[in-house]
Amino acid sequence: MRSRMLAGASLTVFVSLAVGCSSAPSAAGTSAVTTGSVSPTLTSTPAAPAVVTDLGPMTFPAVLAKTQTAYSRFAIAVGTTTKPAVKVTHPAGPWTGKQVSVMWLSHVALRLQLHPGVKTNYSSIYDPGFSRFWSTPAVLTAGTRYQTGLAATFNGGFRLVSGDSHGGYWDYGGTLGPHGVGSKSGGAIVSDPTGTRSLTSGAASLVMYKDGTWALGTWRHEVTMTSKVAYVRQQLVPLIDAGRINPLTNSSACQPNWGYTLGSAGCIPWRSGVGITATGDLVYASAHHVTPYQMALILKQAGAVRAMELDINTEWVSAEYYRKSSTGVTPYVVQSTYFSKWHYITGSVAKGTAVNRDFFAAYLR
Repeated sequence: MRSRMLAGASLTVFVSLAVGCSSAPSAAGTSAVTTGSVSPTLTSTPAAPAVVTDLGPMTFPAVLAKTQTAYSRFAIAVGTTTKPAVKVTHPAGPWTGKQVSVMWLSHVALRLQLHPGVKTNYSSIYDPGFSRFWSTPAVLTAGTRYQTGLAATFNGGFRLVSGDSHGGYWDYGGTLGPHGVGSKSGGAIVSDPTGTRSLTSGAASLVMYKDGTWALGTWRHEVTMTSKVAYVRQQLVPLIDAGRINPLTNSSACQPNWGYTLGSAGCIPWRSGVGITATGDLVYASAHHVTPYQMALILKQAGAVRAMELDINTEWVSAEYYRKSSTGVTPYVVQSTYFSKWHYITGSVAKGTAVNRDFFAAYLR
């Protein structure tokens, strides 16, 4: 996907925001929640080898209570009623026709890792792509420890070598950072033990620690480098910070600010994003025909107090959950617009020449 931002675009941190649109949430952090009444329908998920339990509703800030009956409830995809690990919902109501999917990941039950993927579909550019220097493999091959306890996967962000992501990729001191820092041929990875070479101050950052825990925030503000950091994936500026939606999401310059789209999609391609809740859980969301503001709103309605955009366009939006099987694991689709549901395991896709880029994998503790 082509997601280049304008050269020299500023990575300004927003701290105190006021969204002028009348439909935008005006505040965050309220403890009031409401309950929904629509049963879950996992319409994009194949029949699972177990009963998917209705756990309960999505929760909303009080300002959104007037639409609360329009949304699906979360259903347990991995785990039990007493210890859910992965939950999935497909909101309806005002999101009907936008094919919205939301996947919730428990900070108690799961640990998170970053994987480099295989490569892009741009010639032989590896971004970051396979290299023996990364700490994790490009795919989750059957018979390896990377299928043990595998619970969920979801796509990463924009390309790095080209500078599209306006941020870096950091793996145990190795990097393939923005604007050409690193290798374009899958060779030696540039050493960057402190992240100063590749990680961008002010960029939205999903940080994974050596103990498997995670954090999401603005680099050098809510999150920064410590000896406990294992992986960092950066992308643009935050969609949501301190519970407030970035006013840039309402800008008419959505393509320079939030990535270029393919074909005639304009500002409403397939989009994806990830956020963190007040309790530390992650919520991944994807949807079709949505603006950056609408993607931020979906994440906010799912409970995110901070969030970042991930990849966009048909070719790059993908999420799955997994259950143990006699041959390893079986994937079930949360959202897939292009890929085979096996692509994070095999490295291949159902059509075309694209091969998966970097991605996140969640494992049971």
